[in-house]
Amino acid sequence: MGLVYPKCIKAEEKLEMNKKKNDREYKTIESSYRTLKRLAKIEENKCVNVCNNKKFENYHEQLEALSKYYADCKEKIGPAVDKAKKEQKKVLDKVAAKKLSNAKYIAMRDKCKRIAYIMNSYKCKAITMLDGSCSFYEECWKRAQKKYDEDNVIIRKQEKEMKVQWRALHRIQCFLLVLNEKNDKNQKKEKSQLDKCIAIKRADISTKHLDIDYKKIPKKPKCPRDPMCPCTKFYTNSYYRTGPKERCVHNKVKNYLCPACSKKKKR
Repeated sequence: MGLVYPKCIKAEEKLEMNKKKNDREYKTIESSYRTLKRLAKIEENKCVNVCNNKKFENYHEQLEALSKYYADCKEKIGPAVDKAKKEQKKVLDKVAAKKLSNAKYIAMRDKCKRIAYIMNSYKCKAITMLDGSCSFYEECWKRAQKKYDEDNVIIRKQEKEMKVQWRALHRIQCFLLVLNEKNDKNQKKEKSQLDKCIAIKRADISTKHLDIDYKKIPKKPKCPRDPMCPCTKFYTNSYYRTGPKERCVHNKVKNYLCPACSKKKKR
């Protein structure tokens, strides 16, 4: 829609120019027609009633005078009326052209408004989806961290107990060696082995192989949210570079609003 909208605006501007041109031409022709009508009316008004009887004028002379008078009137009125009729035809043709150009412009304007509305709706939908995904991701991360903390406590306790058991097992194995000493009449070997077992210190028994690497908890990643809410300055400068910027808000609806962006403002 971001690629289609500028093309629509160019088509709308072209039709608007054609509409204004037809409007100007109509005003000019209509004004000319009114002037020619007035001129024809003036010529008509000059032809007054000449049927009054004149002194010493017979009926035949009256008819001749009347015929000559109206013949002269026709010569004067006719061209003025013809000019007015020709101009009237131009007016009617221009009215039809004006209506057509107006209808084309209005249709294209409404189409561009609808495209603007769809473009904003798509952007709003993308923001809503990203926000929803980020909210789900953040909750998932929190649950994972909570589970990690809970398991960490349990496993550290088990690790500690395992090391205690390993050291105990090591000592038991040492004491079992005392019992394995044979043919020891004076029990010197047994005592020597027993002393060794008793002398074993905690540090002497390695539990390094039982150490668990818990690693460090990675930092919470930042969820990529869309920075352009519909009709913000950044958005209009990006998508409404051509055409009126107020079209972003006043398009198919009186005032366009994105619910997801409205929630952000309230936060």
